[in-house]
Amino acid sequence: MPEWGETSLQCILESADIKQGMSRIRRMDLLINLTQHHRTIWLKFFDSPSLERILVEQPDWDKKPITEDEMLFVQLILLHLTTILTAVRKGLLPKPADLDTDLKAFFSLPIPKITWQRTNALYDATTRRYIDELTGNSESETPPYKN
Repeated sequence: MPEWGETSLQCILESADIKQGMSRIRRMDLLINLTQHHRTIWLKFFDSPSLERILVEQPDWDKKPITEDEMLFVQLILLHLTTILTAVRKGLLPKPADLDTDLKAFFSLPIPKITWQRTNALYDATTRRYIDELTGNSESETPPYKN
């Protein structure tokens, strides 16, 4: 018959295994949820021909300035990105592979770049600093605010 200490230790170890398993399940659920949101955002892009200029390197500004729909789409991406970066900072997710490369390419495009410059004050200081470092801006055009 096992002693009380052995039984207690076994219960503690089993409890730790259950907690680790639940943690993995929560992380997987978060990853699936973020993937669904990512897909939903980009499906909007593919279903809306009016958004195609977002990925154009030299949009014809004479024909049409940035539209509200284009800026809104970029802001949806920024909100999604902020969620991902927060999850990474809190250790809930690993940083996605090639994230820096993808973001540098995205924010080098005129419409995402201009949208970021106009709206960066809406985002937390850590996200602003991260995007500004990736894009080569030493600081956002809008001064940081206190959280």
